[in-house]
Amino acid sequence: MCPTTALKHDPLRLLAPLRRRLNEDLSAAVLATLGADIYAVEDAVYTQLLAHSAPFPGPIRVITLALGEIYERWRKQIARPVPVQVSQGSDISQTLLKQLLLSLMTHSPVPGDLWPTALALANRNEKNLLALKAMLALSTIQPESHTPKILWLLHLLLQEEAQHVTLRQTAPDNIEGWHWLDSLGNFSTTSLRQSVPNVTSQLLFFQCTALAARIEARIEALLDTPPGPDHPWCRATGLSAADIQFTLRNIADQWQSPASRRYSRRRQESRVQLCTRLDQLWSALSDVPQEPEESSHWMVLNESAGGYALMHANGPTNGLTAGHALGIKIQGKPWSLCLIRWIRSENSAHVEIGVELLAPEAYAVRLTLPDTEPQAAFLFPALPGLHQGEALLAPREHWGDEHAFVLLTEKAGQLRITPCLRGAPRHQTSSIEVFEFSRLGREG
Repeated sequence: MCPTTALKHDPLRLLAPLRRRLNEDLSAAVLATLGADIYAVEDAVYTQLLAHSAPFPGPIRVITLALGEIYERWRKQIARPVPVQVSQGSDISQTLLKQLLLSLMTHSPVPGDLWPTALALANRNEKNLLALKAMLALSTIQPESHTPKILWLLHLLLQEEAQHVTLRQTAPDNIEGWHWLDSLGNFSTTSLRQSVPNVTSQLLFFQCTALAARIEARIEALLDTPPGPDHPWCRATGLSAADIQFTLRNIADQWQSPASRRYSRRRQESRVQLCTRLDQLWSALSDVPQEPEESSHWMVLNESAGGYALMHANGPTNGLTAGHALGIKIQGKPWSLCLIRWIRSENSAHVEIGVELLAPEAYAVRLTLPDTEPQAAFLFPALPGLHQGEALLAPREHWGDEHAFVLLTEKAGQLRITPCLRGAPRHQTSSIEVFEFSRLGREG
């Protein structure tokens, strides 16, 4: 099923009668006729969902919650001992996978019986086992770090590659890359690098290292033959070929070696000002500063040397997308540049984000590649104490084999022109990149 099919009906008009119908005691014949309706409904809902990112508007939340109810009622209907024949849509394991995917996309709790049911079904046939493996692989990534488009891409990928997830019921000797699932407790998946279970009974251990290697092979194939806009993944997600390649490499790294926490966290109750408009932030950091016209205020839930967890207090929340850069201002301090790592929003009135600190201060500059117009960028001063040199944050561009550029800085009304050479990247997302650089010769 491809969620980019044009809408033929208002999803709300289709959802309501289906929800009511699935509450009834239906015969096998009636259930067989409802499979196509459910396909049409989820197609319409995912089309809407993939066009947004958290925090989701109220109407999007309404239709996704309704679809979640339909999945739940449909699963209970087809679990009854009646001979339902409605192709793949009747598979309970596939419905469980769709329920998990929808929960991850909308940051909603999963049904309480989702994991127990998936584990019980996995021993019955290969199709159920593959669905469980796909669910486990999805559970290891931080869903708040990804947009619905990226999660849908991973869903499509796992339909083809889930068999490469490795399962075992005994603890591995080498913990690298392994996770565990408590099949009797809260059913959360945990990396063995982060936490070792106290008991070994009723645990399922799984590893995505072979899956990551397979993804790396897919990336190499994409590099050899870059996908065009008609590639099934591009059509289904709306992502560009470059975004798909970047996403797959990022996910392969996560599956290859699960991250462990680098810094301890400290609880805080201070407030910060936040600006997602980089053009306005650039003006605020320029030689003639102008405060951003659009900003919001957030409570600091906790902080570490690496960043902050924030909860929205007031002001606009538009422009929040995982992987995008923003500015944060603590009272009495300059604007700092951060990267949105995750967004959590169970309802439109409650939004939390996690941001990684890129630089405690920055300056507005411009950079010019050969034969291009100057573009706005942010200069990060060197931090000798952290053994970090100067760096630049700029929109992600295709540099090709080009490493030379010109840095334009303005101070006290004087324009300085500096030839520079691009160095190693520090951070890369689908929208921005932070890279080190070296100055060549004297400033003009």
